[in-house]
Amino acid sequence: MTHPKECKLRLENLIKEYVGEDINKRTRKREVVYLRTMAYKIMTKEQCMPSHIAKVFKQNHATILHHLKNFEYLYENVQDFSNTYNHLQRLYFGVEEEPVKEEKKIVKREMNPLYDIVDKIPVTERDNVRVRLEAMIAGFNIRPKGYQGKIYQSNLTTIE
Repeated sequence: MTHPKECKLRLENLIKEYVGEDINKRTRKREVVYLRTMAYKIMTKEQCMPSHIAKVFKQNHATILHHLKNFEYLYENVQDFSNTYNHLQRLYFGVEEEPVKEEKKIVKREMNPLYDIVDKIPVTERDNVRVRLEAMIAGFNIRPKGYQGKIYQSNLTTIE
């Protein structure tokens, strides 16, 4: 069993070097929250108790349990989360050598629900989805906002 303070310090340095974020920031930014969740999970794999993790991070132990409970869902459904966690875990446990900043730096992309939906579509089906979407747009005959229809003829009379 490793001391929780040592684990946290090592994870902080690894995350700061790999991702460039500080997990000690008091923020609700999704990226930072995800990184904290990854750190909690790695610390539990190092056999640190949730109450000890909470003390080191100055959190309530229920917060740690909540993050650990949500970890499985995030790992299965968020592509960037699972990739980042796998890489951090390999670095932490020494499966890979230390990262080269230029090659292994994560490309941050804006969090947008559409990205998550597109990531769930298998790569082999993406062309099929694109064709279907184009057909739907053409079939529904989508018009600009405020479009009222055809103007046949106007009965203009000029007043002089």
